[in-house]
Parts: sequence; structure tokens; C-alpha cells
Amino acid sequence: MKPGEPYWPSPWGGDGRPGWHIEDTSITEAYFGPEYDIHGGGSDLIFPHHEDEIAQMRSISGRRHLARYWLHTGMVNVGREKMSKSLRNYVTIGELLGRYPKETVRLHVLGTGYRNTLQFDEETIRASDELRRYIQNAYYRATTGTWAADTGDLSGRVMACMDSDMDTRGAIGGWLWRPAGRPTPGGG
Repeated sequence: MKPGEPYWPSPWGGDGRPGWHIEDTSITEAYFGPEYDIHGGGSDLIFPHHEDEIAQMRSISGRRHLARYWLHTGMVNVGREKMSKSLRNYVTIGELLGRYPKETVRLHVLGTGYRNTLQFDEETIRASDELRRYIQNAYYRATTGTWAADTGDLSGRVMACMDSDMDTRGAIGGWLWRPAGRPTPGGG
């Protein structure tokens, strides 16, 4: 329990607030039923939260699964800490868009696989901004005839990456020629 939250004494030592797990189990059962296809959240919710939801629903429903597929995303780190409202170390999308073009923010997020930790700090977002400028310059040069680009089966290679666990990082960087030292978006 967090300070100020309701709690109950526990025979296992210490006070607790088990309501969060059962609340989510009740909500999902009310809207999706006792067993459904996809459930997900951040990787920090796997244990104990999702494990508790599974145990509760299986015990009351008699079903084999709560969800057939689980998708867990990585965390967003600021410096070496998880981005968190409680730590007050977060940056809003509005603040980011006030400092960087939307294409930079997209490239930064897509440059890290959805299950990996996204490193966010000024150094990594600036590297994504540099890579955005590089891509835009290459596109301009290729479309104005000042540079010949052989993309081969670009769409096929991008689709192969997406078919491989939504590998957005590979889709962006796997086909892009980068000289040594060229930045990698997301830093992850």
C-alpha cells in the first residue's frame, strides 16, 4: 500500500491493499468475460499484478486462461530511472513537441522495440533528431535526382521486420545505410 491508501492487516506480515488486483479482474470480467484474447501492460506488471489476475480469474471461472495472448511493453527510462509520475521525472508529449519535430519523436519511439526499455534523455533524442535530418536529406537527394538510391525490395524488407515481432527498429535501420557513428534512434 502507498501512504494514505486504505489497507488491511495481513497474516503474512505487514499491511496490504489487495484491492488493485481484484478490481482489475472484476473490470475485465465485466467487459470481456472470464476468458478473452489479448491482455497487456508494462513489463513491470507481470508480477505480481498479472499473475494475481490470472490466479483470481482461473479460480472463479474454472477456465484454463484469463487471456490467450499477453503483450508486455518495456519501460521508459529517464537517465537510469523508470519514468514515473511519482518520481516527477517525466516529460509530456506536448513538451517534447515544443522542442522537437513530431517526426523526431516518432523515430525515437519506433527506434526501440516495444518490449525493450526506451532510453530517454537529451543525448538520445538529439541522436534521433540527427537521424531524422539525415533521412530527410537522403530522401530529398534521392527524389531530386542528386543521388541515386537502389532500395531494392524495400517494402518487402520492411514487412519482414514487422512480421518479426513488430521489429520497428529493424524496419527503420535495417535498410538504411549509416556511416560509422550515425545515430540510432531510441538508444535501445
